[in-house]
Amino acid sequence: MTTVLKYLKMGPHGIGALGIILGASLLRLVLIAQGWPALDSDEGTMGLMALHIAYHGEHPSFFYGQNYMGTFEAFLGATMFHLAGPSLFTLRIGLVLLFALFLLSMYLLVRLLYTKNFALASLILLALGSSPVVKRELTAIGGYAETLFLGALALFLAAWLAHSWRRDLPSSARRWRLLIYSMWGFVAGFGLWSDLLIFPFICMSALLLLLFCRAELKIWAIGCLSLGLMIGAFPLIVYNVSSPADNSLRALWYIHHGGPAGEALRQLPAQQQVAGTLLIALPLATNVSPICTPLDPFLLERWQPPTWQCDLYQGSWGVGFLLLGGLAIVLAARPAWRLWREHHRSPKPVWPDDERQALIRDCARLAVLGSGGLTLLFYIISPVAALSPQTSYRYLLGLLIAMPAVTWPLWRSATAASLSMANKVKRQAPPALNRALIALIALAFIGGMIGTFEDARATQAMNQRQEDLIQQLVHLHVRYIYSEYWTCDRLMFQSQEQGKEQIYCAVLDDGLLPGFDRYPPYRSIVVAHAFPTYVFPLDSRGARAFARFVIHRQGQYLRFVFDGYVVYLRRPK
Repeated sequence: MTTVLKYLKMGPHGIGALGIILGASLLRLVLIAQGWPALDSDEGTMGLMALHIAYHGEHPSFFYGQNYMGTFEAFLGATMFHLAGPSLFTLRIGLVLLFALFLLSMYLLVRLLYTKNFALASLILLALGSSPVVKRELTAIGGYAETLFLGALALFLAAWLAHSWRRDLPSSARRWRLLIYSMWGFVAGFGLWSDLLIFPFICMSALLLLLFCRAELKIWAIGCLSLGLMIGAFPLIVYNVSSPADNSLRALWYIHHGGPAGEALRQLPAQQQVAGTLLIALPLATNVSPICTPLDPFLLERWQPPTWQCDLYQGSWGVGFLLLGGLAIVLAARPAWRLWREHHRSPKPVWPDDERQALIRDCARLAVLGSGGLTLLFYIISPVAALSPQTSYRYLLGLLIAMPAVTWPLWRSATAASLSMANKVKRQAPPALNRALIALIALAFIGGMIGTFEDARATQAMNQRQEDLIQQLVHLHVRYIYSEYWTCDRLMFQSQEQGKEQIYCAVLDDGLLPGFDRYPPYRSIVVAHAFPTYVFPLDSRGARAFARFVIHRQGQYLRFVFDGYVVYLRRPK
């Protein structure tokens, strides 16, 4: 083992990072083995796509029913299905792998821009997580796991290219750098195909290359970068060229502006979007375990006991995050500006190497912070920040990439190793106070992980009820059903796990009219059946509407209640 570590040139910090990554991955494997988080229909759709890829030869470019989110998770799931059979667990194994790669990329990035000790500390925090964040990391609904991994990797590759550039590089090193340029291009293109939420990270890493690698961005480097970009974004390019009227940017613009509710929400005061961001979305996306979740999107009307305690707790985190981010920007921008100004005032034509490295480091830190800032800006100007911050916080998950950069001022002060260093940072905040704040952040992350495992235990009972419902339907020989959106694709995927008898489902809206079917062929199959069954969650709008419908059709349907669902089976004639 020692020989292997020496061959890999892994020192104590590298071994520690490997241990943290393996431990975090193991924790997540334990969670998905318990069936957590609970399966929903969006993830059921991804499972169905993986089945179609694995066993029916399909190759979808985008998530069914959407044209702006790639299908890498479905292809990854299909590969796992071939290795271990179709199940929710095997569908999610690929997400654990993506998370491990995200942690590895973050360790490399933080070690390059800060210190090895801080990289390990950041890795520990990122390895933990509250239930809302870990849920998104482990749910196969497309794009979020890829955004974290590829966003961090794009920033690391750009920072490494900027740091390692020299005018006197040997030809072998230049050829190696061409490969890295190709890799950055592929990461950028593949990330944009997977989810356009990665755009701020691609944008800031590209800016870093333009600032510090201009001399190298000639024909060969640009060609390699462009080739990688086109290969990575090939499905995105092909679709948008063939369907210009229904392109991905237009779809994303529609979603960003709140969908059908967005037009009405544009009339709301901007402070409601700010409140939704600071009180709910930002804390949820940065690993705070919420002590309450508001249901009313019109947040400013809720500032009254007892909810003010909730808003104070979560709002303090949101405001504190912004203040720390602002301080981190100042700490990176001031020395960068000073170095830049001194160089342009100096008659020396060539930068001293140490000054250039310091400038690149500070600008790379600003690029990381700028990526987080753009992500936050795009969210806060969107109506979804006021409409549904409890769920749309997922659009801010990329802020996890900026978390180490945001918390660096606290670490810098708390770990001041000498009196001179302490004197430099004491003007910002007393080191003891910073240590206390770091401890509070760590406790919040640890508490979040504990809450995640508690939530997992509760989810097991829910999963068992879903399995029982499927068994009851199979026992009644029910294979063709109508139901609501959040039931259909989930039941269809669960019914096909490990060779179970397949159930086909078509979606009805609350008025029993045709709803949103992500895969229309399934509706055709159900419609073609003479006597489909109707399945609704108890006390849902669909259940109440169908109860009114059968009043005038006495004797035509048998009614069953199974595990929180009401089932209407057509009575045999």
